Formats: sequence, structure tokens, C-alpha cells
Amino acid sequence: MWGLPPEQELKFLERLKRRIELDIKHAREELSLVNEFIEELKKEVERMYRFQQPISPPRYRPVTPPQFPQAQPTTEKISGSAKIAVATLGPNGLDDQVSQAFGRAPYFTIVTIENGEIKDVEVVENIHAGGPSGVGIAAVQLIASKGVSYVIAGRFGPNASAALSSMGIKSITVTPGISVRDAIKSII
Repeated sequence: MWGLPPEQELKFLERLKRRIELDIKHAREELSLVNEFIEELKKEVERMYRFQQPISPPRYRPVTPPQFPQAQPTTEKISGSAKIAVATLGPNGLDDQVSQAFGRAPYFTIVTIENGEIKDVEVVENIHAGGPSGVGIAAVQLIASKGVSYVIAGRFGPNASAALSSMGIKSITVTPGISVRDAIKSII
């Protein structure tokens, strides 16, 4: 479907399904609490008009959505050969700046490393960057189709982090705004 091996695509879709099921479960819990709150308020309003008493403060507390781990800055060094995607602000290759966000980065600079040296650089436009939602997952699919094993950005959203992990791609956070060349040098 996305140009990935069927095993990876199946793993990705199964994890996405579990994530959506969890979101639905939390939404149902939230809806149940809201309905309870509405019923309590109806009773309070009825009592207020009946006895002219003030309405008590609401007892409703929103459910906290699940928290997903964020990529942490790394001191990991890459040795040997690797293909690294860097989320960038423009199409200027190694001289461009690292984007703050992964999924909405306008471009990806894909750098091939062999024996600690830069051997090839390719710039790919992120056609999903302006999408209304799901851009992190779409960006993961885009870079996975390029065969990368590492990705660098200023930060990663929870959906993108989960998708990267399911694809076996390691995420590395760096300070946004540094050059792609400096970001690559910091990990090789």
C-alpha cells in the first residue's frame, strides 16, 4: 500500500489499530463523564428553580489523555554505513537548517554515511507537511520508502514516534536551527 514490505506494513497497521482503539476507549470514558455531569447539572437547575438555591460547583473532571514517550536527545554515535533523514526547513542539503517539527518539516535531507563519511545527499520534499492531520505518520512512510534507518529533527509527535518505532527507524533529537552538516557530525 505504501511501498513497504508487507511485514512492516502489517506491524505498522496493527500498532495504529491499537492506538486508535485506545483513543476510542478514552473518548468513551470522557463522553460518559460528560453525560454524568449534564445529568447532575439538570438536577441542580431543577432544584434551584424549585427552592431558589444556588447551583453547586461542577464535579466533572476531564479525563487526562494518555501520554506517549517523546524522543529524547541522544548521545548515540553511528558507525559503519547508514542512511539518515534530517527534517529541514528548505531544499539546501547539508547547508540547510534542522526543522523544529518532524511531520510538518517542508523537506527531508537524506544523507548516506559510509565509514563515518558523507557519501551522498538527496533532498526530498515532504508533500504531506501541509495536511490537516496524520502528517507525522505520512512523513514516516515517506522516509521509510527511502530506506533510512535514522531520522533527525527538533522534536517528534507521539504518532510519528510510534510509527518510527514500529518501522525500526531510530529517532534522534537535536537543537532546531542547527545546520544539517553539524547535526550529522554530532552523531558520526
